[in-house]
Amino acid sequence: MLLEDFKDFLVKYRTSWNSLNSKRMLAHHSKDLEVRWAGPETIVSDWGFDEAEHG
Repeated sequence: MLLEDFKDFLVKYRTSWNSLNSKRMLAHHSKDLEVRWAGPETIVSDWGFDEAEHG
């Protein structure tokens, strides 16, 4: 049952991802989201759910 639940979630997640709709994608993320992004030239940025929502 757990595997079937995950597969169902994955289908919904991929559909949201492919929709290119950020609000739809955020429905799958925790309000406690914390991200560290390392860009070119070692520029690091930290952000969370609020920045993802308004980014």
